[in-house]
Amino acid sequence: MSTANIIGSNSSLAEVAACYDDNASYIEDQSPTKARRFITACNILIRRVPGFSEQGAMNQRLSFDIEELSKQVAEARRWLATEGYRYEGGSTRYADNSRMRRWGR
Repeated sequence: MSTANIIGSNSSLAEVAACYDDNASYIEDQSPTKARRFITACNILIRRVPGFSEQGAMNQRLSFDIEELSKQVAEARRWLATEGYRYEGGSTRYADNSRMRRWGR
């Protein structure tokens, strides 16, 4: 497992953005781990990056679509809930015999 994609409160914005990019392919790779890392990166970006700001003498504008990031988080969580379990051993099924009739008594 690459530690380059493990991010947290001490990660730089560049590291968080790299984690976002590296894990955006969680569906193609069928990777719940990547989906969780993608969600973490999105949540950190939502919190750290302003929705809109002006900087510099020329009033350069920096915009960031927080609403789109929120949608991506919801989509990744939905994928984890419906598909992700299949790839981490969650596809094992157990028989439920609670409604079976007993014979021979």
